[in-house]
Parts: sequence; structure tokens; C-alpha cells
Amino acid sequence: MFDDLTPAERLSLLKLVCSFAWVDHEVDEREKEFVRDLLARLELGEAEQREVEGWLEDPPPSDALDEVPPAHRRLFVSTARRLLDADGKVTDDEAQQMALLELLEGAGPLYG
Repeated sequence: MFDDLTPAERLSLLKLVCSFAWVDHEVDEREKEFVRDLLARLELGEAEQREVEGWLEDPPPSDALDEVPPAHRRLFVSTARRLLDADGKVTDDEAQQMALLELLEGAGPLYG
């Protein structure tokens, strides 16, 4: 699933996922576990891993959506969806953010 992504695209995916984890202003342990499992699957270097770990403590830069590669939009959207479901609840803010992402990326609505 992630084999077609370049290292830069993999990092962009993690930035987007971490951005979504912060939508409700907190990252709980299940969301952290989801991100760490994804990080392990994406096989990034140590510097990138440290960067992602930092995004679990403080939100990443707000340009995450700008970095979604057009060829991989659906993959990025579906991964963000799975992150939102990781903690067992989808807040109104998370649902609104997901709806915006789906609208911008042409993936169709999931929540709401």
C-alpha cells in the first residue's frame, strides 16, 4: 500500500496524520500508537522518526494538506480516516476536518 510513496511522501503522510491527531487539541495514547505503527511500516530514517515523534508532542506545521501528492490523495485520506477512528471516537471538530479533507481531495463524505 505504501510502497509507491517516496520517503518525502511518507513523511508528508505522517505530517497529515499527526495534524489530524491534533484536531481535538490532544493526542491520546491510541492515536500515538497508530502513528508509531504507521511510522514503523513506512521505514523512515532516524531523523525523520525523531521529527514525527516531535509531532506527537507538538503539532506539525499547518502546511500538511499542501503536501498531499495528487497521485496518492485517496491513500492519504483513508489513512487520516483510520487515525480518526483509532481512539474510538470522532469529535465534531475531527468530523469537520475530515469532511473538509474529503471535499478538497474528492474522496466523498464519510462522517456527518
